[in-house]
Formats: sequence, C-alpha cells, structure tokens
Amino acid sequence: MTLFRTSEYPNLPIVADATGKGNFYQLGGPLGGAYALDQAFHHTVETVAAAIAASK
Repeated sequence: MTLFRTSEYPNLPIVADATGKGNFYQLGGPLGGAYALDQAFHHTVETVAAAIAASK
C-alpha cells in the first residue's frame, strides 16, 4: 500500500515515463504536469477501490 500513499510522489516520474507521459510530467507551474498526473493517479486508485468495494 505504500505506493498509494502520499509518499509515492517520488515514484511518479517512473510511472510517467513508463506510461509515455514523461514530457507532460515535466511541465512547470503550480498546477503543472506533476500535480495533474498525481491527481489522476489518485482518482484512478479511488475508482478501482470503489469498484472492488461495490463488487462485494
């Protein structure tokens, strides 16, 4: 579960490169690519968790 906590942020560049979103990750600004990818990752995990919870 460590991957899904806030501490996964150092792993985000690895995930971005693996998914072909490395250049997007490099975008700057307060709401740049790293922030957007982090939020998208969390929403994906929440959706998967909700689907698992709903199936039981």
